[in-house]
Amino acid sequence: MRKVLDDDDWLSSELQILFDDTYKSSRRDKINKSLHDFENRLSRKRANNYISPKIALNSSQESNTWVAFENISKGELILAEKPLCWITTKIGNHFKDYSLVLWKKLIKKCKNDNKLLRNLKLFFPRTQADIKKIRQESENYKIPIKKISRFYEANPDLANKIRFNEALRIYLVVKYNQMSVSTMPELWKNPFYWTEIFSINSLYFKSSFLDHSCSPNVARFYIGTVAVFRALRPIKRKETLSICYIESEYIQDPLWVRSSELNFFCRCELCQKEGRFSPDESTSRIFEINKISRKLNKRCSLISKKYIYMLQGLSLEERISVIEDILVESFLPNEQVNLSKAQKLVGLDASKLIGFLVYDYISYKNLDKAQYWLDIMYKMIHIKDEHNIPVLIIIGLISKDPEIQEKYFRKAARISETVFGSSIKFFMKRYWLDIKLFGKMLYENKRERTSFLRHISSLIRSIFSKK
Repeated sequence: MRKVLDDDDWLSSELQILFDDTYKSSRRDKINKSLHDFENRLSRKRANNYISPKIALNSSQESNTWVAFENISKGELILAEKPLCWITTKIGNHFKDYSLVLWKKLIKKCKNDNKLLRNLKLFFPRTQADIKKIRQESENYKIPIKKISRFYEANPDLANKIRFNEALRIYLVVKYNQMSVSTMPELWKNPFYWTEIFSINSLYFKSSFLDHSCSPNVARFYIGTVAVFRALRPIKRKETLSICYIESEYIQDPLWVRSSELNFFCRCELCQKEGRFSPDESTSRIFEINKISRKLNKRCSLISKKYIYMLQGLSLEERISVIEDILVESFLPNEQVNLSKAQKLVGLDASKLIGFLVYDYISYKNLDKAQYWLDIMYKMIHIKDEHNIPVLIIIGLISKDPEIQEKYFRKAARISETVFGSSIKFFMKRYWLDIKLFGKMLYENKRERTSFLRHISSLIRSIFSKK
Protein backbone atom coordinates (compact mmCIF):
# COMPACT_ATOMS: atom_id res chain seq x y z
CA MET A 1 0.00 0.00 0.00
CA ARG A 2 2.86 2.39 0.80
CA LYS A 3 4.21 2.11 -2.75
CA VAL A 4 0.76 2.87 -4.17
CA LEU A 5 0.21 5.89 -1.91
CA ASP A 6 3.64 7.31 -2.80
CA ASP A 7 2.76 7.13 -6.51
CA ASP A 8 1.43 10.58 -7.43
CA ASP A 9 0.32 9.37 -10.89
CA TRP A 10 -1.80 6.59 -9.36
CA LEU A 11 -3.31 8.83 -6.67
CA SER A 12 -4.26 11.62 -9.08
CA SER A 13 -5.56 9.15 -11.67
CA GLU A 14 -7.78 7.38 -9.10
CA LEU A 15 -9.11 10.70 -7.83
CA GLN A 16 -10.03 11.70 -11.39
CA ILE A 17 -11.76 8.36 -12.06
CA LEU A 18 -13.74 8.58 -8.79
CA PHE A 19 -14.74 12.14 -9.60
CA ASP A 20 -15.82 11.30 -13.17
CA ASP A 21 -17.79 8.26 -11.96
CA THR A 22 -19.66 9.94 -9.10
CA TYR A 23 -19.90 13.69 -9.77
CA LYS A 24 -23.53 14.86 -9.65
CA SER A 25 -24.70 11.26 -9.36
CA SER A 26 -28.01 10.79 -7.55
CA ARG A 27 -28.04 6.99 -7.79
CA ARG A 28 -26.75 4.85 -4.95
CA ASP A 29 -26.00 1.89 -7.24
CA LYS A 30 -23.72 4.08 -9.35
CA ILE A 31 -21.76 5.17 -6.25
CA ASN A 32 -21.49 1.53 -5.13
CA LYS A 33 -20.23 0.39 -8.54
CA SER A 34 -17.62 3.15 -8.65
CA LEU A 35 -16.24 2.16 -5.23
CA HIS A 36 -16.26 -1.58 -6.03
CA ASP A 37 -14.39 -0.80 -9.27
CA PHE A 38 -11.88 1.20 -7.22
CA GLU A 39 -11.34 -1.75 -4.86
CA ASN A 40 -10.87 -4.12 -7.83
CA ARG A 41 -8.22 -1.83 -9.32
CA LEU A 42 -6.50 -1.72 -5.92
CA SER A 43 -6.56 -5.54 -5.69
CA ARG A 44 -4.86 -5.80 -9.09
CA LYS A 45 -2.08 -3.64 -7.61
CA ARG A 46 -1.81 -6.23 -4.78
CA ALA A 47 -1.83 -3.36 -2.31
CA ASN A 48 -2.11 -4.76 1.21
CA ASN A 49 -2.82 -2.73 4.34
CA TYR A 50 0.22 -0.80 5.59
CA ILE A 51 1.35 -0.42 9.22
CA SER A 52 4.41 1.64 10.07
CA PRO A 53 7.18 -0.45 11.69
CA LYS A 54 7.53 2.41 14.20
CA ILE A 55 4.20 1.77 15.96
CA ALA A 56 2.90 -1.01 18.21
CA LEU A 57 -0.48 -1.90 19.68
CA ASN A 58 -0.50 -1.27 23.42
CA SER A 59 -3.08 -3.54 25.09
CA SER A 60 -4.50 -3.02 28.55
CA GLN A 61 -7.64 -4.04 30.43
CA GLU A 62 -9.25 -0.73 29.47
CA SER A 63 -8.33 -0.35 25.79
CA ASN A 64 -6.11 -1.13 22.81
CA THR A 65 -4.22 1.87 21.44
CA TRP A 66 -1.44 2.50 18.94
CA VAL A 67 1.77 3.86 20.49
CA ALA A 68 4.97 5.06 18.82
CA PHE A 69 8.01 3.04 19.91
CA GLU A 70 10.32 5.19 17.76
CA ASN A 71 10.26 8.90 16.95
CA ILE A 72 8.02 9.59 13.93
CA SER A 73 8.61 12.50 11.55
CA LYS A 74 5.92 15.00 10.55
CA GLY A 75 4.10 13.78 7.43
CA GLU A 76 5.31 10.17 7.79
CA LEU A 77 2.85 7.47 6.69
CA ILE A 78 1.53 5.61 9.75
CA LEU A 79 -1.40 3.49 8.53
CA ALA A 80 -3.23 2.78 5.29
CA GLU A 81 -6.16 0.40 5.42
CA LYS A 82 -9.05 -1.03 3.45
CA PRO A 83 -12.33 -1.39 5.40
CA LEU A 84 -13.75 -4.59 6.85
CA CYS A 85 -17.07 -3.53 5.32
CA TRP A 86 -18.84 -0.37 4.14
CA ILE A 87 -22.23 0.94 3.02
CA THR A 88 -23.33 4.06 1.16
CA THR A 89 -25.32 6.57 3.21
CA LYS A 90 -27.44 9.47 2.10
CA ILE A 91 -26.31 12.78 3.59
CA GLY A 92 -28.99 14.47 5.67
CA ASN A 93 -31.05 11.29 6.25
CA HIS A 94 -31.03 11.32 10.06
CA PHE A 95 -33.95 8.90 10.41
CA LYS A 96 -32.31 5.77 9.03
CA ASP A 97 -30.16 3.71 11.39
CA TYR A 98 -27.12 3.22 9.19
CA SER A 99 -25.33 1.55 12.11
CA LEU A 100 -27.88 -1.27 11.85
CA VAL A 101 -27.41 -1.53 8.06
CA LEU A 102 -23.62 -1.75 8.47
CA TRP A 103 -24.04 -4.22 11.37
CA LYS A 104 -26.11 -6.54 9.14
CA LYS A 105 -23.39 -6.52 6.50
CA LEU A 106 -20.69 -7.18 9.10
CA ILE A 107 -22.57 -9.93 10.94
CA LYS A 108 -23.17 -11.81 7.66
CA LYS A 109 -19.44 -11.59 6.98
CA CYS A 110 -18.65 -12.91 10.48
CA LYS A 111 -20.79 -15.98 9.86
CA ASN A 112 -18.17 -17.35 7.44
CA ASP A 113 -15.04 -15.73 8.89
CA ASN A 114 -13.85 -16.98 12.29
CA LYS A 115 -10.78 -14.75 12.26
CA LEU A 116 -12.91 -11.62 11.78
CA LEU A 117 -15.22 -12.72 14.61
CA ARG A 118 -12.21 -13.17 16.93
CA ASN A 119 -10.76 -9.79 15.92
CA LEU A 120 -14.03 -8.03 16.78
CA LYS A 121 -13.46 -9.04 20.42
CA LEU A 122 -10.60 -6.49 20.48
CA PHE A 123 -12.93 -3.59 19.66
CA PHE A 124 -14.49 -1.26 22.22
CA PRO A 125 -16.84 -2.03 23.96
CA ARG A 126 -15.24 -5.31 25.02
CA THR A 127 -16.89 -5.91 28.39
CA GLN A 128 -20.07 -5.20 30.33
CA ALA A 129 -18.09 -2.50 32.17
CA ASP A 130 -17.44 -0.81 28.80
CA ILE A 131 -21.14 -0.97 27.92
CA LYS A 132 -22.03 0.51 31.32
CA LYS A 133 -19.57 3.34 30.61
CA ILE A 134 -21.28 4.04 27.26
CA ARG A 135 -24.67 4.21 28.99
CA GLN A 136 -23.32 6.76 31.46
CA GLU A 137 -21.55 8.99 28.94
CA SER A 138 -23.48 8.77 25.67
CA GLU A 139 -26.67 10.70 24.99
CA ASN A 140 -27.38 8.46 21.99
CA TYR A 141 -27.07 5.04 23.61
CA LYS A 142 -29.76 2.88 22.01
CA ILE A 143 -29.75 -0.70 20.74
CA PRO A 144 -32.56 -1.70 18.34
CA ILE A 145 -33.07 -5.03 20.10
CA LYS A 146 -36.39 -5.83 18.38
CA LYS A 147 -34.95 -5.27 14.88
CA ILE A 148 -31.86 -7.34 15.70
CA SER A 149 -34.07 -10.09 17.14
CA ARG A 150 -36.22 -10.15 13.96
CA PHE A 151 -33.04 -10.33 11.86
CA TYR A 152 -31.91 -13.34 13.91
CA GLU A 153 -35.29 -15.03 13.48
CA ALA A 154 -35.01 -14.55 9.71
CA ASN A 155 -31.45 -15.99 9.76
CA PRO A 156 -31.57 -19.01 12.16
CA ASP A 157 -28.08 -20.23 11.17
CA LEU A 158 -26.63 -17.09 12.80
CA ALA A 159 -27.66 -18.25 16.29
CA ASN A 160 -25.47 -21.35 15.94
CA LYS A 161 -22.46 -19.20 15.09
CA ILE A 162 -22.86 -15.96 17.09
CA ARG A 163 -24.59 -15.65 20.45
CA PHE A 164 -27.35 -13.03 20.57
CA ASN A 165 -25.64 -11.02 23.34
CA GLU A 166 -22.44 -10.98 21.30
CA ALA A 167 -24.45 -9.72 18.31
CA LEU A 168 -25.75 -6.85 20.47
CA ARG A 169 -22.18 -6.02 21.51
CA ILE A 170 -21.08 -6.07 17.86
CA TYR A 171 -23.84 -3.56 17.09
CA LEU A 172 -22.24 -1.21 19.66
CA VAL A 173 -18.83 -1.96 18.11
CA VAL A 174 -20.19 -0.73 14.78
CA LYS A 175 -21.96 2.28 16.29
CA TYR A 176 -18.93 3.55 18.23
CA ASN A 177 -16.12 2.58 15.83
CA GLN A 178 -17.52 3.25 12.35
CA MET A 179 -16.12 6.14 10.34
CA SER A 180 -18.16 8.45 8.15
CA VAL A 181 -16.10 8.75 4.99
CA SER A 182 -16.33 11.37 2.28
CA THR A 183 -15.22 9.38 -0.77
CA MET A 184 -14.44 12.59 -2.65
CA PRO A 185 -12.03 15.34 -1.53
CA GLU A 186 -12.55 18.08 1.04
CA LEU A 187 -13.74 20.70 -1.42
CA TRP A 188 -15.19 24.08 -0.51
CA LYS A 189 -18.42 22.84 1.08
CA ASN A 190 -20.87 25.51 0.02
CA PRO A 191 -24.38 23.99 -0.25
CA PHE A 192 -25.23 26.27 -3.19
CA TYR A 193 -22.58 24.51 -5.27
CA TRP A 194 -21.64 21.33 -3.44
CA THR A 195 -23.33 18.46 -5.26
CA GLU A 196 -22.19 15.37 -3.38
CA ILE A 197 -25.15 13.38 -2.10
CA PHE A 198 -23.61 10.19 -0.73
CA SER A 199 -20.86 9.36 1.70
CA ILE A 200 -20.02 5.94 3.14
CA ASN A 201 -20.06 4.50 6.64
CA SER A 202 -17.25 2.00 7.08
CA LEU A 203 -15.60 -0.08 9.77
CA TYR A 204 -11.81 -0.42 9.81
CA PHE A 205 -9.85 -2.82 11.97
CA LYS A 206 -6.40 -1.34 12.69
CA SER A 207 -7.56 2.29 12.39
CA SER A 208 -10.12 1.73 15.13
CA PHE A 209 -7.30 1.56 17.69
CA LEU A 210 -6.24 5.16 17.04
CA ASP A 211 -7.24 7.11 20.14
CA HIS A 212 -9.27 10.34 20.13
CA SER A 213 -7.83 13.70 21.08
CA CYS A 214 -9.15 17.23 20.65
CA SER A 215 -5.53 18.13 19.79
CA PRO A 216 -4.48 15.07 17.72
CA ASN A 217 -1.05 14.13 16.40
CA VAL A 218 -2.31 12.16 13.36
CA ALA A 219 -4.20 13.41 10.28
CA ARG A 220 -6.39 11.26 8.03
CA PHE A 221 -7.82 11.37 4.56
CA TYR A 222 -9.64 8.92 2.32
CA ILE A 223 -9.31 7.95 -1.29
CA GLY A 224 -12.18 5.74 -2.38
CA THR A 225 -12.71 3.39 0.56
CA VAL A 226 -9.08 3.45 1.76
CA ALA A 227 -8.27 5.33 4.98
CA VAL A 228 -4.81 6.93 5.08
CA PHE A 229 -3.13 8.27 8.24
CA ARG A 230 -0.01 10.47 8.42
CA ALA A 231 1.76 12.20 11.32
CA LEU A 232 0.36 15.72 11.75
CA ARG A 233 3.43 16.77 13.73
CA PRO A 234 6.61 15.09 15.03
CA ILE A 235 5.59 12.26 17.38
CA LYS A 236 7.86 11.23 20.24
CA ARG A 237 8.64 7.69 21.34
CA LYS A 238 5.99 6.20 23.70
CA GLU A 239 3.43 8.84 22.62
CA THR A 240 -0.13 7.57 22.02
CA LEU A 241 -1.33 8.05 18.43
CA SER A 242 -4.57 10.01 18.17
CA ILE A 243 -6.96 11.45 15.60
CA CYS A 244 -9.94 13.74 16.11
CA TYR A 245 -13.18 11.75 15.84
CA ILE A 246 -15.34 14.84 15.15
CA GLU A 247 -15.33 17.73 12.68
CA SER A 248 -12.51 20.11 13.60
CA GLU A 249 -14.92 23.08 13.80
CA TYR A 250 -16.37 21.57 17.00
CA ILE A 251 -13.03 21.84 18.81
CA GLN A 252 -13.61 25.52 19.60
CA ASP A 253 -16.99 24.64 21.16
CA PRO A 254 -17.35 24.02 24.92
CA LEU A 255 -16.79 20.67 26.57
CA TRP A 256 -20.43 19.53 26.63
CA VAL A 257 -20.84 20.13 22.87
CA ARG A 258 -17.73 18.07 22.12
CA SER A 259 -18.96 15.31 24.46
CA SER A 260 -22.35 15.32 22.72
CA GLU A 261 -20.77 14.99 19.27
CA LEU A 262 -18.29 12.35 20.40
CA ASN A 263 -20.90 10.29 22.28
CA PHE A 264 -18.41 9.85 25.11
CA PHE A 265 -16.62 11.97 27.70
CA CYS A 266 -13.21 13.00 26.36
CA ARG A 267 -10.29 12.91 28.79
CA CYS A 268 -7.61 14.43 26.55
CA GLU A 269 -5.35 17.20 27.91
CA LEU A 270 -7.41 19.96 26.26
CA CYS A 271 -10.65 18.71 27.86
CA GLN A 272 -9.02 18.16 31.27
CA LYS A 273 -7.72 21.72 31.23
CA GLU A 274 -11.10 23.18 30.27
CA GLY A 275 -13.14 21.00 32.63
CA ARG A 276 -10.59 21.31 35.45
CA PHE A 277 -10.62 17.62 36.23
CA SER A 278 -8.05 14.85 36.45
CA PRO A 279 -8.57 11.52 34.62
CA ASP A 280 -9.04 9.72 37.96
CA GLU A 281 -11.98 11.86 39.11
CA SER A 282 -13.65 12.46 35.73
CA THR A 283 -15.93 9.40 35.90
CA SER A 284 -17.74 10.60 39.01
CA ARG A 285 -17.92 14.21 37.80
CA ILE A 286 -19.12 13.73 34.20
CA PHE A 287 -22.68 14.91 34.84
CA GLU A 288 -21.56 17.87 36.95
CA ILE A 289 -18.91 19.03 34.45
CA ASN A 290 -21.25 18.78 31.46
CA LYS A 291 -24.06 20.53 33.34
CA ILE A 292 -21.86 23.50 34.27
CA SER A 293 -20.38 23.67 30.76
CA ARG A 294 -23.87 23.59 29.18
CA LYS A 295 -25.15 26.30 31.55
CA LEU A 296 -22.24 28.64 30.82
CA ASN A 297 -22.06 27.96 27.09
CA LYS A 298 -25.49 27.50 25.53
CA ARG A 299 -25.36 26.40 21.91
CA CYS A 300 -27.96 26.11 19.16
CA SER A 301 -28.11 24.56 15.71
CA LEU A 302 -29.92 26.36 12.90
CA ILE A 303 -28.67 24.61 9.79
CA SER A 304 -31.54 22.32 8.84
CA LYS A 305 -32.36 21.46 5.23
CA LYS A 306 -35.43 23.72 5.50
CA TYR A 307 -33.25 26.61 6.70
CA ILE A 308 -30.83 26.15 3.78
CA TYR A 309 -33.73 26.15 1.30
CA MET A 310 -34.94 29.39 2.87
CA LEU A 311 -31.50 30.97 2.45
CA GLN A 312 -31.32 29.81 -1.17
CA GLY A 313 -34.62 31.57 -1.88
CA LEU A 314 -33.31 34.97 -0.78
CA SER A 315 -31.66 37.53 -3.02
CA LEU A 316 -27.90 37.96 -2.66
CA GLU A 317 -28.25 41.16 -0.60
CA GLU A 318 -30.95 39.68 1.67
CA ARG A 319 -28.98 36.49 2.28
CA ILE A 320 -25.82 38.42 3.20
CA SER A 321 -27.80 40.61 5.60
CA VAL A 322 -29.59 37.68 7.30
CA ILE A 323 -26.45 35.57 7.74
CA GLU A 324 -24.32 38.45 9.01
CA ASP A 325 -26.99 39.35 11.59
CA ILE A 326 -27.09 35.74 12.84
CA LEU A 327 -23.31 35.47 13.07
CA VAL A 328 -22.89 38.83 14.81
CA GLU A 329 -25.63 38.04 17.36
CA SER A 330 -24.97 34.34 17.90
CA PHE A 331 -21.32 33.66 17.16
CA LEU A 332 -18.93 36.62 17.28
CA PRO A 333 -17.91 37.99 20.70
CA ASN A 334 -20.23 40.88 21.60
CA GLU A 335 -19.76 43.00 24.73
CA GLN A 336 -23.40 44.14 24.61
CA VAL A 337 -24.73 40.58 24.82
CA ASN A 338 -24.61 38.52 28.02
CA LEU A 339 -23.06 35.36 26.59
CA SER A 340 -23.97 33.28 29.65
CA LYS A 341 -27.64 33.78 28.78
CA ALA A 342 -27.58 34.11 24.98
CA GLN A 343 -27.43 30.99 22.82
CA LYS A 344 -24.46 30.73 20.48
CA LEU A 345 -24.06 28.76 17.27
CA VAL A 346 -22.09 25.52 17.34
CA GLY A 347 -18.83 25.85 15.43
CA LEU A 348 -19.77 23.61 12.49
CA ASP A 349 -22.97 25.59 11.79
CA ALA A 350 -21.12 28.90 12.08
CA SER A 351 -18.54 27.53 9.63
CA LYS A 352 -21.28 26.67 7.11
CA LEU A 353 -22.85 30.12 7.39
CA ILE A 354 -19.45 31.78 6.93
CA GLY A 355 -19.03 29.57 3.86
CA PHE A 356 -22.23 31.05 2.42
CA LEU A 357 -21.06 34.58 3.20
CA VAL A 358 -17.64 34.14 1.60
CA TYR A 359 -19.21 32.69 -1.54
CA ASP A 360 -21.77 35.51 -1.74
CA TYR A 361 -19.29 38.30 -1.03
CA ILE A 362 -16.98 37.02 -3.77
CA SER A 363 -19.98 36.87 -6.14
CA TYR A 364 -20.75 40.44 -5.09
CA LYS A 365 -17.08 41.41 -5.68
CA ASN A 366 -16.73 42.61 -2.07
CA LEU A 367 -13.37 40.95 -1.48
CA ASP A 368 -12.54 42.87 1.71
CA LYS A 369 -15.60 41.39 3.45
CA ALA A 370 -14.82 37.94 2.03
CA GLN A 371 -11.29 38.27 3.43
CA TYR A 372 -12.66 39.31 6.85
CA TRP A 373 -14.85 36.20 7.17
CA LEU A 374 -12.19 33.89 5.74
CA ASP A 375 -9.78 35.09 8.44
CA ILE A 376 -12.39 34.23 11.09
CA MET A 377 -12.94 30.79 9.55
CA TYR A 378 -9.19 30.13 9.45
CA LYS A 379 -8.89 30.95 13.17
CA MET A 380 -11.85 28.62 13.91
CA ILE A 381 -10.04 25.57 12.55
CA HIS A 382 -7.79 24.64 15.47
CA ILE A 383 -6.40 21.46 13.90
CA LYS A 384 -4.07 22.37 11.03
CA ASP A 385 -5.08 19.55 8.69
CA GLU A 386 -6.70 19.34 5.23
CA HIS A 387 -9.71 21.41 6.39
CA ASN A 388 -7.44 24.47 6.26
CA ILE A 389 -6.33 23.98 2.66
CA PRO A 390 -9.47 25.28 0.83
CA VAL A 391 -9.59 28.32 3.15
CA LEU A 392 -5.92 29.14 2.54
CA ILE A 393 -6.35 28.68 -1.22
CA ILE A 394 -9.30 31.09 -1.37
CA ILE A 395 -7.49 33.71 0.75
CA GLY A 396 -4.63 33.45 -1.76
CA LEU A 397 -6.98 33.63 -4.76
CA ILE A 398 -8.74 36.84 -3.71
CA SER A 399 -5.52 38.67 -2.80
CA LYS A 400 -4.17 41.09 -5.40
CA ASP A 401 -0.72 41.12 -3.77
CA PRO A 402 1.58 38.45 -5.34
CA GLU A 403 3.56 38.06 -2.09
CA ILE A 404 0.39 37.40 -0.06
CA GLN A 405 -0.82 35.00 -2.75
CA GLU A 406 2.40 33.02 -2.53
CA LYS A 407 2.35 33.11 1.29
CA TYR A 408 -1.08 31.44 1.53
CA PHE A 409 -0.55 28.96 -1.30
CA ARG A 410 2.74 27.99 0.35
CA LYS A 411 0.88 27.37 3.64
CA ALA A 412 -1.68 25.24 1.79
CA ALA A 413 1.09 23.27 0.05
CA ARG A 414 2.88 22.71 3.38
CA ILE A 415 -0.25 21.20 4.97
CA SER A 416 -0.90 19.16 1.81
CA GLU A 417 2.63 17.75 1.98
CA THR A 418 2.06 16.71 5.61
CA VAL A 419 -1.38 15.17 5.10
CA PHE A 420 -1.18 13.78 1.54
CA GLY A 421 2.56 13.52 0.80
CA SER A 422 4.61 15.58 -1.69
CA SER A 423 2.14 15.09 -4.54
CA ILE A 424 1.52 18.05 -6.84
CA LYS A 425 -0.71 16.10 -9.24
CA PHE A 426 -2.90 14.92 -6.37
CA PHE A 427 -3.06 18.49 -5.00
CA MET A 428 -4.09 19.83 -8.43
CA LYS A 429 -6.73 17.14 -8.99
CA ARG A 430 -8.10 17.67 -5.51
CA TYR A 431 -8.39 21.47 -5.55
CA TRP A 432 -8.26 22.70 -9.16
CA LEU A 433 -12.05 22.43 -9.53
CA ASP A 434 -12.49 24.95 -6.71
CA ILE A 435 -9.74 27.20 -8.07
CA LYS A 436 -11.48 27.30 -11.47
CA LEU A 437 -14.85 28.01 -9.82
CA PHE A 438 -13.55 30.99 -7.86
CA GLY A 439 -11.48 32.15 -10.84
CA LYS A 440 -14.72 32.33 -12.82
CA MET A 441 -16.37 34.34 -10.03
CA LEU A 442 -13.44 36.75 -9.79
CA TYR A 443 -12.94 37.31 -13.53
CA GLU A 444 -15.92 37.48 -15.87
CA ASN A 445 -13.67 38.28 -18.84
CA LYS A 446 -12.53 34.95 -20.28
CA ARG A 447 -9.09 36.22 -21.33
CA GLU A 448 -8.40 37.71 -17.89
CA ARG A 449 -9.62 34.53 -16.22
CA THR A 450 -7.39 32.31 -18.38
CA SER A 451 -4.38 34.50 -17.61
CA PHE A 452 -5.18 34.42 -13.87
CA LEU A 453 -5.56 30.62 -13.78
CA ARG A 454 -2.30 30.24 -15.71
CA HIS A 455 -0.59 32.41 -13.11
CA ILE A 456 -2.05 30.35 -10.21
CA SER A 457 -1.05 27.07 -11.88
CA SER A 458 2.49 28.38 -12.39
CA LEU A 459 2.63 29.56 -8.75
CA ILE A 460 1.57 26.14 -7.42
CA ARG A 461 4.11 24.33 -9.61
CA SER A 462 6.84 26.71 -8.51
CA ILE A 463 6.02 26.13 -4.81
CA PHE A 464 6.04 22.33 -5.16
CA SER A 465 9.23 22.34 -7.25
CA LYS A 466 11.09 24.12 -4.42
CA LYS A 467 10.27 21.41 -1.89
